[in-house]
Amino acid sequence: MIPSKVVNDVEGELERRYGLVVGGRTLSLLLGYPTQQAFKRAALRDALPIRVFTIQGRRGKFATVKDVARWYQSLQRVLS
Repeated sequence: MIPSKVVNDVEGELERRYGLVVGGRTLSLLLGYPTQQAFKRAALRDALPIRVFTIQGRRGKFATVKDVARWYQSLQRVLS
């Protein structure tokens, strides 16, 4: 298991770069989708690896950097 400090470090770096919430092309790249279209198809199939949400008055899907960091942690456990 990856120490929570590592997850906090990843979360802190993501937050420093992107803020508390990330969306658009940045989110799709962080989740490993090669194109926005691939991300949109996965979202339509409800196959994204983390919880995403909409923001009233804005287009697209968004996620918290905390959820992205936790997903990275889960990947590390699978790959270890």
